[in-house]
Amino acid sequence: MDIWSVLEIPPTNDISIIKKAYAAKLKKCHPEDDPQGYQQLREAFDKAVKLSKRTRSSGLKHDDSTVNIENNIDSIDLPESSEEMNLNNSKSDFKDEQISNNKFKIPPHIRFNNQFTRNNRSLYDDNKELIKKAKELYNVFSARIDETKWETLFDCESMWNLYNKELVNAEMINFISEHYHLPKKVWQLLDSNFNWSTNIDFLNDRLPNKLVKYIIRRINEPQSLDFSYLKDLDLDTVALDNYIEFREAAFDDLLKKNYNGAFVNLTQAEEIYPEDPELWRMKGEYYYLMGNAENSLELLNKYLNINQFHTQSLFFRSNLLYKNKAFNKAIEDLNKVLLKNNNHIEALDLISKCNIQIENFQEAQKYISKAIELSPSKSSLQITLLDSIKCKKKKILSEIRQNSKDKLLRSKLKQVNSELKSFYKCNKSLKPNSKFKKKLIIRLILTSVILTIGFGIYSIVSNSNKEYDSQSYEYETYNSSPNNEYKYSTPSNHYYSYNSDYSSTNLVTTGRLVRIVISIAILFFILKKRSYK
Repeated sequence: MDIWSVLEIPPTNDISIIKKAYAAKLKKCHPEDDPQGYQQLREAFDKAVKLSKRTRSSGLKHDDSTVNIENNIDSIDLPESSEEMNLNNSKSDFKDEQISNNKFKIPPHIRFNNQFTRNNRSLYDDNKELIKKAKELYNVFSARIDETKWETLFDCESMWNLYNKELVNAEMINFISEHYHLPKKVWQLLDSNFNWSTNIDFLNDRLPNKLVKYIIRRINEPQSLDFSYLKDLDLDTVALDNYIEFREAAFDDLLKKNYNGAFVNLTQAEEIYPEDPELWRMKGEYYYLMGNAENSLELLNKYLNINQFHTQSLFFRSNLLYKNKAFNKAIEDLNKVLLKNNNHIEALDLISKCNIQIENFQEAQKYISKAIELSPSKSSLQITLLDSIKCKKKKILSEIRQNSKDKLLRSKLKQVNSELKSFYKCNKSLKPNSKFKKKLIIRLILTSVILTIGFGIYSIVSNSNKEYDSQSYEYETYNSSPNNEYKYSTPSNHYYSYNSDYSSTNLVTTGRLVRIVISIAILFFILKKRSYK
């Protein structure tokens, strides 16, 4: 296989391109997982570098005339520096070389060293120098957040020596254990060089578990904090790191839904630097999640005036605008969200609902259909589509009432009914419950049973009440007769009669309450809305 095919790049004499291609392929061909692939990649890389240096020193370009050099490249091994090249040239009469018949002729008496020459410093010194420069970058905040400076730091010879790279990796892990407040892009650059996210066991052997989780989270998290807002913050390195720690703790707490912890950390960070836009955003999201719409909208507006295309903040604000019935403004925010991520399912769902509210049903169905394509199993999307069809039907019916002779409206109604029928056919789980009538009959039977028992109890209580009333009447009649010996005429008899009347009144009230409760039960069973599964 051709060396450029292995590296997956076109022929070039640019060593930086060759190195980047090698680094990219190295992630797929790890020595432990694919030793054969790694060996092939390493050989292709060495040959490409040698060929590049050879063509540079001889003034050739990488075109078709130099392709044949690749076949003989194994016999060529170039010195590292141009000085050594000149020295060897003077010894070997290199200037007598000629190019003929598209082949590069090499005098047989020339012999090069088989390894790249290195300067006098040891690898140990190189590694120490690299870590020293990393600390210098970290201590200057503007340099710390500059991804290009870190790229330059790692574009050195010691990083291209595979065995030394493991030593550099260990040194960088020690460095990161104390210097870990970095922006996401720098974390991803470190991961591309040392493969930390795929070698977690290696990290766990050298770092606390909590810090390992922190590193992996910073590398892989889809959201991240913007460090550029802190460029002009006048704090020393320690105080700045403390502030960043509060800030990141609040960010992590919001992701973990630890809202109490998020509020505490946001408050502490705000005491140090209240003008950080990231604090406005996080506090706005906190208020949104807590249901404080007014404060949330104020802070999100403040943040979006600075960063008008932040996806999550735009989505939160669009939800608040939707609840405030500002549908057109919500659609503007959602269009910005979809401009950055046209597969944002929640945004597609919400923009459909907004269009339903302003009776733009065609747009609503377009967005919700796309959301369903992305997530066909999500039932809430199907319900939004159903709502759009029903609202469209309702609007057409209202127009037909105003103009019943319009054939075009009748045609539209027929089409909507067809859409509705087709929807129910495809989504049987969302179809109104077909057993509704049976359930209604069961409810009516239960209601009649409850009524029968209730009136039975009421009649028993009423009959008892009549007996008490008749006894009271007999006592009063007997006491009022002329031949009465007054042996029943006692105060207790009159008290009994009064108590019976009071009991009768209570029973009548109780009976009325029973009837009211039964009526409510009937209304509940009969007038209950149809539910969906």
